[in-house]
Amino acid sequence: MPRVLVYVLIFIGIGVVSSVLGIINPFVIIGNMGLEEWPARIYFLLIGILLMTCFYGIIKKESWAYKLTINWYILHSIILLFNFVMFVLNMDEVISLKQAHNPEHAQIYTSASVSFTMFSTFLLGVVFALFIIVNLYRNKEYFNK
Repeated sequence: MPRVLVYVLIFIGIGVVSSVLGIINPFVIIGNMGLEEWPARIYFLLIGILLMTCFYGIIKKESWAYKLTINWYILHSIILLFNFVMFVLNMDEVISLKQAHNPEHAQIYTSASVSFTMFSTFLLGVVFALFIIVNLYRNKEYFNK
């Protein structure tokens, strides 16, 4: 396996860990809507299963995993962009959702801290997605036909 694909697997593994953490602490904001408890758990579970499937398929050199992973990370980048735009347009509402979800720490959810977190999430998510897409594409001969 090319070394760069090991890095791809590490990044996918980080996504799996994030999904597990999302199942443990179920809260996610999609657009300007907050998902809590079972809807959030199902959301994170589906993403975790998808990422574990990609991870397994890449290890097994399956061509479907190449296609699935690239398509997921393209969709993931679009979702990140959508969430970022929705955040910019609805910053006060998103901050209110975060404060309502975690009232004992509501004072930390200022526009500066939430903006930094949202921008960092968007930027890192897109950078990781591009890294994965580009390096899978550069190593497409690794996968079975």
